[in-house]
Amino acid sequence: MTNVSKNKLDDKTRQQLFLQFSTLFTGADHNRMACLFESLFTDTEKIMFIKRLAIILMISQEHSSYSIGKALHVSDSTVRSLKEKFLKGEFDILVGATRKKNFDSKKFWETMDVLLRLGMPSYNDKDRWKFLDR
Repeated sequence: MTNVSKNKLDDKTRQQLFLQFSTLFTGADHNRMACLFESLFTDTEKIMFIKRLAIILMISQEHSSYSIGKALHVSDSTVRSLKEKFLKGEFDILVGATRKKNFDSKKFWETMDVLLRLGMPSYNDKDRWKFLDR
């Protein structure tokens, strides 16, 4: 769990800070993005972001909350929370970005497989994520 100050920022200040933060990533090449991501976030935060992306992608492919939770080892409440936001259209830009040619979906799911298995061999040498390539 990340530690966040109990002192709340007003919406205007929070939005301004977020815009300044996002400019770090705007127009950055692949190497710079990886470096920023690596230096700003802990290993736990990186895994959290990656799992969130995986949940959102699986929701967009109409997988059940149960199958998402089982596959990614996340709680049902986490899946439900993200599904509610997905249904409100909060992730439309993100899902659209993953459908572009520069996002390698197959490589993403292969990496997720390694992450979730912690380097252990796949079950029966089957491609566990093949069902996601519809």
